[in-house]
Amino acid sequence: MNKVLIIGIGGNARVGKGTFEQILVDLLGQENCYTCAFATQLREDIKDFCVSYFGISPYDKEPTRKKIIRPIMIESARIKRKLSHGEYFVDCLKETLKWDKFFFCATHNSVEHKKYKYIIINDYRFAEYYSPDANTGDETGFIKEFGGKTVHIKQFEYLHNKNIIYVPPFSDEEMNNDPLIEKYSDFQIKWPKCGTSDFEDLKVQLIDYVRPVYEEIIKL
Repeated sequence: MNKVLIIGIGGNARVGKGTFEQILVDLLGQENCYTCAFATQLREDIKDFCVSYFGISPYDKEPTRKKIIRPIMIESARIKRKLSHGEYFVDCLKETLKWDKFFFCATHNSVEHKKYKYIIINDYRFAEYYSPDANTGDETGFIKEFGGKTVHIKQFEYLHNKNIIYVPPFSDEEMNNDPLIEKYSDFQIKWPKCGTSDFEDLKVQLIDYVRPVYEEIIKL
């Protein structure tokens, strides 16, 4: 059994968390990485409703269609999180990982698996219920409790006067939580907005922002 490192990639919507994950997986080796998301259960919970009423699946990746139903996703998640003090989606992900035969050793605060070396979560966004003293609670607590590492991303673009602006939070939840995600993160990444959606082009432009994280992770 290999000890597994959990890596959480956080930041506001539309900052490139998925792109960071793809580049990191390429560097670490796809055969070594298990990728997942806290929001998978949310998409399952609201899928039938969104498809029935709006004809849009929560799994749709087209930006305009995603934006239309994003308020429904945000509000549904907010209610579930409030009712469970931030644990509902964490518990759902834990069940998924157990189903895939990861072994969580609470005594040694570690995760083991016969094949994978890394669990990469590409939608880490919440620290509202995190207790730094106990190192538990919310998405942050789940990752850090088992010795995981967290990455926070900010995306910027240059204005005509050469000043820069960062992608703003999409919701009040992001506005309140993103500063905490950044505060508790192990790596802080600030990278530029790129004028392409082609992954190979993005990788060429952004790999140097990911490489320092990769080099630190492989030392662990």
